[in-house]
Amino acid sequence: MPITTLILDLDETVYPSSTGLWDLIGERIFAFIHQRLELPAEAIHALQYQYFNSYGTTLRGLELNNGIDARDYLDYVHDVPIENILAPDQELHDVLSGYPQRKVIFTNSDKNHTQRVLERIGIADLFDGVVDVQDIRPHCKPQPEAFQVALNLFGGLDAADCLFIDDSLRNIQTAAEMGMSVVHINEKKQPSLLYPTVRYLKELPQVFSKDGEIQISSALADL
Repeated sequence: MPITTLILDLDETVYPSSTGLWDLIGERIFAFIHQRLELPAEAIHALQYQYFNSYGTTLRGLELNNGIDARDYLDYVHDVPIENILAPDQELHDVLSGYPQRKVIFTNSDKNHTQRVLERIGIADLFDGVVDVQDIRPHCKPQPEAFQVALNLFGGLDAADCLFIDDSLRNIQTAAEMGMSVVHINEKKQPSLLYPTVRYLKELPQVFSKDGEIQISSALADL
């Protein structure tokens, strides 16, 4: 069955992890917890690890266990100077625009952050939908329920018609188990043995042809 929709993650997928943007957001998450819960550093790290593994995101754990307001959290942690970190990427725009499939974003971030990132990179015009962490509550990636909500919100998509692209192996695994084709983004040259892997989104043609076929290229073997 041909792939009709490309579903992309946002952070460290549409831009490389080496930009440091997500690291800066991580610092904001740490500062938010320190300010709101008044915890020492070691306790914050333990809490983040616990919440990430139990709920999929730190935010969900803070909402459920600490009464944190999601809007307050999202506004704070995404208050970063994107324009100083990311730059327009014409090569990426050219690669993505070469695919005729519909393109959408599915992210555990929020729509405001998503729009800022897409506009700064110069690829916002290529996407016709965003499902964010607020849309899928109380779930989030990698939970299958979150993926099903996203498929429904994107117009009742069939998983088999979709290619899912993400930097998180947990998210990739869920998507694959649901019947999606998948591509793993991993800048650190650590390819998955189970899934097609590229370092950067602009390398997508190495593993996914414009006619909608997944292919394993010799470039993948060099990662």
